Amino acid sequence: MNIYYVYFYLRADFTPYYVGKGKNNRAYQSHKKIAVPKDKSRIIFIKENLTEIQSFILERYYIRWFGRKDNGTGILRNMSDGGEGNSGYIRTENSKDRIRKSMLGKPSKLKGTKRTKEFNNKISKGQILSENLRSDNKSGYKGIRFISNRNKWEARITINKKIKLLGQYTDLQDAIKARTTAELEYISHNS
Repeated sequence: MNIYYVYFYLRADFTPYYVGKGKNNRAYQSHKKIAVPKDKSRIIFIKENLTEIQSFILERYYIRWFGRKDNGTGILRNMSDGGEGNSGYIRTENSKDRIRKSMLGKPSKLKGTKRTKEFNNKISKGQILSENLRSDNKSGYKGIRFISNRNKWEARITINKKIKLLGQYTDLQDAIKARTTAELEYISHNS
């Protein structure tokens, strides 16, 4: 269903400080560390009537375009590269440890059990979602992998459960560009 959209929160100088994807009233609801503009005219909808995957792709594109403050690549306050919702936020090991310690001894959602260190460790290992990067991902980008025997970066995209190879590149930035171009082409042909 085409019920999703991509939106920006704008500063007073009309530069974006946040890129989001949502449906219904998401653009107007509070975010953890991101202030919703009091002046609602500073919330702009970039594209509407998208499928969820199209909104993920477009959100990722704009976050890459403007860059993130937290990792020194740009101006946005986003805490992930987008495309995953909250599941895209990758916690540090220190953050995971603090959460585990705070949950020790508290009742779990499993009836009659209390949280132990072992229980917390099992849960944290099982929380990796398919939208997250694989543990062996060397590029830091979804759909880009390193082919060591050829010393090249391979860009690929999955459309309708079929993998489409986009090419092999000596330079990682060229592979990223190919992947981003394919993502945008997928949006334009499917919106």
